[in-house]
Amino acid sequence: MTRASASNIEWRTLGELDLGVSHDLAHGIAEWRDLKEILRQYGATRFGTCVEVGCGAGRLTSALAQDFQEIDALDVSPQRIAQVSGVPGAARIHPFLIDKPLIPVADNSADLCISTHVLQHVSDIKVVRAYFREMFRVLRPGGYIVVHVPVIGAHGFSGTLSRVAVLCLKEIARHFALLFLRPLMAIGVRSFPYISEYHIFEYGEIHEYLKRVGFWPIEMRFLSREGIHSYIFARKPEFPAIHLSSILYSTTGDVSC
Repeated sequence: MTRASASNIEWRTLGELDLGVSHDLAHGIAEWRDLKEILRQYGATRFGTCVEVGCGAGRLTSALAQDFQEIDALDVSPQRIAQVSGVPGAARIHPFLIDKPLIPVADNSADLCISTHVLQHVSDIKVVRAYFREMFRVLRPGGYIVVHVPVIGAHGFSGTLSRVAVLCLKEIARHFALLFLRPLMAIGVRSFPYISEYHIFEYGEIHEYLKRVGFWPIEMRFLSREGIHSYIFARKPEFPAIHLSSILYSTTGDVSC
C-alpha cells in the first residue's frame, strides 16, 4: 500500500501560514477556459463530475464550478479545505481532506480528473503514480485527465547542459533542506524559509506509465500564460486499449516501446 507523501507536512504548514498558493480567481478562470477549449477539441462533451487533486485555495476549483455539476476537491491541508468551501460556486464543491493518494470517489464516476501546479511538489514518485492509478479508477470510460507537470522546454527550463545541471543541484538542495526542516515543522516550528519540493519530470517516463495504467491517447500540450506551461491530456478508453507494444511482448517476449 502506498504511504502518504513526506511532503504533506510542508503543505499543511504552508496552509497554516497561507503561503504557496494563489487566490487569484480570475487567473483560474482564464486557465480553465484554455484547458476546456482543448478538451472540446478532443471531443469532451460531458461536464458532470470533476475530481481535482490539490485544490489549494480554490483558484481553479471556482472556475470548474461554472461548468461542472459537482466538483470533488481534494487537499492535504485543513486550511485549504476551509478556503475552497468559501469560493464562488461552493454549493457544487465537495471538499475532501486527504492524507494518502486515495481518491474518495466511486469507480467509473468522474468525467474529468484534473491537477495543476501540484504533482511537482510531491516528494515521492510512487505517490504521483498512485494518483495516476486512482484517477484511472474513478474516471468513467471516455473520461479525461488534465495534469500540469513541468518538463524541460517549459516553465523557463531550457535544455542546455548548464541549465539542467543547475536544476538538478537545486532539486537536490531542496530535498536535503526539507529532510532537516520537516521534523521542525512537525513539532510546530513556523519560522523557516519558504521551501518545497520541486521536480522536473521526464515526459517519456510519464507517458509510458500512463499507457501501462490504461490511458490512451496521451498527449502533452504547451500553453502560453505568464510563460510556457506544460499539461498532459489523456483519456480512459471506452474499451480496453490494445497497444502494439503489448502485442509484440505477448508474441516475442520482448518489450517494445
